[in-house]
Amino acid sequence: MKKIKLTQENSVPEFIIGISSQHYDFQVAWLINNVLGRSLSKSKSISIRLKKDNNISTYSFSLFSYSDLDNNFFYLLSNKEELAILYPKYKNIDYFLIVKSNEISIDDVIKNIKGKDFIIGSFIIPVNNVFKKIITRVFEN
Repeated sequence: MKKIKLTQENSVPEFIIGISSQHYDFQVAWLINNVLGRSLSKSKSISIRLKKDNNISTYSFSLFSYSDLDNNFFYLLSNKEELAILYPKYKNIDYFLIVKSNEISIDDVIKNIKGKDFIIGSFIIPVNNVFKKIITRVFEN
């Protein structure tokens, strides 16, 4: 008898979108809702322990989320908190937009939000091991 190997679909997207904006998180979420026709809403913030100046402290990063019955997920995660940066490698990025959707491609998302009032820039960022840990925390939230 032939064996069939079942594999679980990778739940972490290969790319996310980095967004630069000088506006508040709720304003960027409102813009994304209007442009993409979604309903991102405020979720529980993500608390992460980070080392800063030889001290380890817990910082909270704001999170907005949207999901539907068709397994489309959109998360807007702040990269900056008053005293810390979630992912210092991308210190010029203010928000990460995590998109997992069968309906819209990441290129379409960037095309739709690029050049809008609140957006200075939007960039595709490949997901590495550090991002996988962060994204896993977002999905657990």
